[in-house]
Amino acid sequence: HYLRGLNAYVNLIPYNSVDEHGYQPSDKETVEIFKNELLRLHINVTLRKEHGRDIDGACGQLRAKRSGVMNYYALTDIGKVRNKNQDQATVIANVKDQVIAIVCDGMGGHRAGEIASRVVMDQFVNCFDSIPPFDNVDELKKWVNETIYEADAIVKRMAKQNVEHHGMGTTIVVAILMDNVIYISHVGDSRAYVLKNDQLMQLTKDHTLVNALVDRGAISEEEAVNHSQKNVL
Repeated sequence: HYLRGLNAYVNLIPYNSVDEHGYQPSDKETVEIFKNELLRLHINVTLRKEHGRDIDGACGQLRAKRSGVMNYYALTDIGKVRNKNQDQATVIANVKDQVIAIVCDGMGGHRAGEIASRVVMDQFVNCFDSIPPFDNVDELKKWVNETIYEADAIVKRMAKQNVEHHGMGTTIVVAILMDNVIYISHVGDSRAYVLKNDQLMQLTKDHTLVNALVDRGAISEEEAVNHSQKNVL
């Protein structure tokens, strides 16, 4: 009841048996009842899957780990035009030196864009913290797709519950390093680049109306540069 009316969202993370700490498995029926009670109170809920018996994965201790493979940094800047920074960025690693980097650029007034970008980034971080390391590429791709859809559903529910948040949204670009290969997924016009030999190379393609028109041959790349709707996603 403390969460009612706060536009909160909850990750329910069931315990597995963890011998080192004496935790016992959560009763699935009890967890489901609790989830439904939160939903009845109009509180957004995501029920995480079981984690397996790995202690770091089960107890969400991965964020404190440092990658032995590479140095990584995250930084956003408000720039010289806007008076609010609606961007979010972070980089974290797990116990197997699998690194995830996330950038979100929020959209919407009344702090709505800032909220949307924070919610989506937190969803990715919390989910990454609460699962064991990936065993293979298929598992990684499945997790990224599912987490993007879950984050999207949370943002949409929050937008419906508060009139000031109607229409809020965010872009996202996610890069995951596993076994010396980087996998990238993105939505919107936030970009991923690689810096090599002092040259930046863009890896992603913006999901914009103008790019769609160029792809269909409706306009040329030259016309796209100054198109009146070039910022429409």
